[in-house]
Amino acid sequence: MVKCCVEKIVAWLRQPFHLLDTVRSRWQLVIFCGVFGCVFLTVFKPFNMSTWFPEAETPLFVIITFFSATGMAALALSQFAFRALFKIELTTRISFLLWTLFEFFIISIAAHFINFIFTHHPLFDFNEYLETITYTFLVLVLPYFLMILFLYLQQQLVVVEELTLKVAQPMANENISISDENDKVVLSLAAKNILYFKSEDNYVLLFYQIENKI
Repeated sequence: MVKCCVEKIVAWLRQPFHLLDTVRSRWQLVIFCGVFGCVFLTVFKPFNMSTWFPEAETPLFVIITFFSATGMAALALSQFAFRALFKIELTTRISFLLWTLFEFFIISIAAHFINFIFTHHPLFDFNEYLETITYTFLVLVLPYFLMILFLYLQQQLVVVEELTLKVAQPMANENISISDENDKVVLSLAAKNILYFKSEDNYVLLFYQIENKI
């Protein structure tokens, strides 16, 4: 049973991932994480933030905005500059998750540097950095994966709309082609033979009729 679960997890991790392929989706991720983080920290002030900068003359809202802007810059640097420089292609879920951990690390370094500017803690204080990376993860993980979920739902809606439009075509003899992630046609069927379809994860569940058989 354990082996079966492990195999399922491994298979899931190896599934294709294409949610962050476009420039638009990457900018959506960067902007949403920055805005969400800024609003969340300003409104709720978690982790007793109001006591973090007792000697700073700058208003807390400005400090939070500065942290958020720095986080956005670090995330944009990761998604655009680093991926282009090192030719990083997030083609599977495991590659996406590993890259996400790297991004959190990059953002935590940027946040630690800003923290050093406002609090004057030693720049190479390892304990202070551990706190920074912990808070970075706690603040960033929710908006990051909310946007990934939004992009996933957006992708599935596009698939359903395309199939719906194709099925709704008046020509009964028209064929409907289903392509894989590389735009290679893997299945072509007459529209009149399609009985039911549903988009599931990275797959399409399809019931069709051929010679009175389903």
